[in-house]
Amino acid sequence: MKVLVLGGSGMLGSRFVESRLAAGDSVVYTYNKNSIALKGAKGVPLNAEDYDSIIRLVEAEKPGLVIDTIAHPSVDFCDKDPISAYKINSASCEAAAIAARKIGAKLVYISTAFVFGIREGLLTEEDTPNPICAYGYLKLLGEEAAKIAPDHVILRTDQVFGWTRPGQKKTFVVTNLEKMERGEEAEVCEDWFNCPTYVEDLVPAANALAGSGKTGIYHAVGSSFLNRVEWCKMIAREFGEDESLVTPINSAKLNLPAKRSKCNLSNQKIIRDSGVKMRTVGEALKDMKKTRN
Repeated sequence: MKVLVLGGSGMLGSRFVESRLAAGDSVVYTYNKNSIALKGAKGVPLNAEDYDSIIRLVEAEKPGLVIDTIAHPSVDFCDKDPISAYKINSASCEAAAIAARKIGAKLVYISTAFVFGIREGLLTEEDTPNPICAYGYLKLLGEEAAKIAPDHVILRTDQVFGWTRPGQKKTFVVTNLEKMERGEEAEVCEDWFNCPTYVEDLVPAANALAGSGKTGIYHAVGSSFLNRVEWCKMIAREFGEDESLVTPINSAKLNLPAKRSKCNLSNQKIIRDSGVKMRTVGEALKDMKKTRN
């Protein structure tokens, strides 16, 4: 099968490229400024704000599967520049969905836990979204756009982590591990909570759903719900670093424009339908340690 990965030069997108190549697919991926080379796949430059270019690319390549990982990586950027953020995080998916519908392709769209705000209890796919920042609103618009393609899977994920290649945005684990290895303080927000998601679980789960005939929304998150301080201390312990370097701060100190979500998503539906175990932070860190090089 031919697969098109939109945003394929990022950490998540490149994992999709590699996994689909390993499965024997023909893979095309897009990149913006980071023209990372992925052997065996065809790289195509793409401006994610260019709506018509996305439609033309999908129609020209005619993939059986479109995986849309396009997103601006900064939550705060969306509050500061909502027009560009809308083009990148919402309109780009609409363009992909329109083209996927036209050629009969399946669409996998990567969304976010930020479609929920600050909520108590365990949230399922049946709960009503209530975003509290521009990033969440725009990704929710992206979800609605994805539904233009009848054959779609929407994956709400949270703080995807794993090893990164040079040129890719470093994940929370990589950033703070490198700081601690240099003997530097790792300042982390004690009032930010997440369901961190290991990329090596997210990608196979998404691929399983893409090939299963399933459609709809899934909470594609890891099996831990914890704050950033707990998470960072676990990183220190697993990699033998000094836990005292982890310095808790309150996010108010950072004076950031975007409000952060605090929501615990249930991942039972994706585990059941994909057959993939979504590991805890502890389990994932052990795997990262084994696969570091």
